[in-house]
Amino acid sequence: MVRATPLVGTADQGIVFTSGKYLLGGTTTTVNPFTANRNVNLDASNLSFTSNGGALTPVKITGGAAPQLDVVGATNITGATTIAGTTLINSANALNTTIGNTGTVAINGTAVNVAGITGITGATTIAGTTLINNASAANATTGINTTSGTGAVTIGNAATTTVGLNGVAINATGATTVAGTLTQTGAGNQVTLNGNVDATNGLDVTTAALTANAGALQISGGVEDYLKVYTTLNKSDVESIMAEFSSDLSGRTAQKRLAFEITTLVHGEARAIGVQRVTSALFGEVPVTDLNVDEIALLATEIPSIGGSTNVIDALVESRLAGSKGEARRFIKSAAVSINGKKNNNRPAD
Repeated sequence: MVRATPLVGTADQGIVFTSGKYLLGGTTTTVNPFTANRNVNLDASNLSFTSNGGALTPVKITGGAAPQLDVVGATNITGATTIAGTTLINSANALNTTIGNTGTVAINGTAVNVAGITGITGATTIAGTTLINNASAANATTGINTTSGTGAVTIGNAATTTVGLNGVAINATGATTVAGTLTQTGAGNQVTLNGNVDATNGLDVTTAALTANAGALQISGGVEDYLKVYTTLNKSDVESIMAEFSSDLSGRTAQKRLAFEITTLVHGEARAIGVQRVTSALFGEVPVTDLNVDEIALLATEIPSIGGSTNVIDALVESRLAGSKGEARRFIKSAAVSINGKKNNNRPAD
């Protein structure tokens, strides 16, 4: 006796029977739902979803007020993956989360908010406008390369890159190197170095030149203190000197007065006046012919000089101002030689 049993009613909880076949899933989202928790034991095998036929979304989880996918353990996501909505990665424990290994990780969108302590290890490139510690909270600390490693932190790469550091204060602790040109722009904006940049050497320019345009470099608390400590000038004299100096920094009035006062204390006023006049002669402020015999002797210690009577051509060669008599003649002919402050382009006798 053969009994016919319809198979339509045998499909349940995720399985449908149609056209003589059992099929996984249904044609709608409400057909034969699972009514209890189920486990799939893969043992030592893998469960793979492929889209060889061209499916753009091979796996999609929807439904409910807030559908949630919990992935426990090490998880590798390969290929383009879109996650919409709030996504928590490793939010329940203290294990490490690694994003990217040898490839590029791109975060595109209006904003990326990272709350709490965030560690980024390895070479990381951030393109576009990036705000670090931009909230209004006070005393928030942001550390870049704070571990004991010796790696370098590079901000900006291209030659035209502009890096703006905006805020009340920027504190650089430890050895800080600025490669290239450090430019201060904007009226009233100043680069201020408080205290010693280096505890031993101060502002150390031992192996390089510290260059500033005339009147552009001002070191506060230097020359004024020296005038007060190392000279016999009274308070009103120092204030008057500093007022004149402040009105014209390029004139270096305070430094010149300091040199004069110290020379006076060590060598006497007459010597100080002589040094002052010789210095003025060197810079063309006083004609050499106005110097006395002692001052000319002092001047001779500061510039190339020869003794005895000789003609101009021999004098230029012997003092090594010209490499040869022919060069000396060319200097004279082109009016490059002055005698007692007067140009002379007449060829003198040999």
